[in-house]
Amino acid sequence: MNLARASIAFDRKPRFPDGRADAFDKWLRNWHSKLTHFAEGGGGSSWDTYDVEGPVEAIKAIPQEIQSSSQWTDPPKVGRGGRRSIRYSK
Repeated sequence: MNLARASIAFDRKPRFPDGRADAFDKWLRNWHSKLTHFAEGGGGSSWDTYDVEGPVEAIKAIPQEIQSSSQWTDPPKVGRGGRRSIRYSK
């Protein structure tokens, strides 16, 4: 099975509701059982952050408006290279 990693971030309590929390909840209901890694970040704010790993199709299904980047998806690199929000592994 090909696996991919992604980071997710969104404001759980935005000043004006934007649907991102609902989009995350719907995605998680559909894909949680297929994920091989699910870690919730912290920080004490209204922002929810998650690092996930699972089948490529699960990661590709993450709504674009909640995709993020972190050391989980973009570990520090030596030399040149760009950043990306989804990392694929075999």
